Amino acid sequence: MAAMQSDDPYIAKIYSVIRDGIKAPVDEMVTLSPETRHYWVIRDSLVLVENVLYRKFQRVNETHDCLQLIVPYTL
Repeated sequence: MAAMQSDDPYIAKIYSVIRDGIKAPVDEMVTLSPETRHYWVIRDSLVLVENVLYRKFQRVNETHDCLQLIVPYTL
């Protein structure tokens, strides 16, 4: 899954930003696809678990944190 995410045209850039712990410049992000820009906007909620990218969120009842897989376009 990690390899698919790192090769995905929409996920690859944000995957590398999260993996490397760098901050991508805003002016670079505005030139990318709407999908990639969306991931950039929510980057604070993205986490890597065993090199796989997820969105971390808390359920409405706040019982526990949940992970939502960021699915590559090819799937």
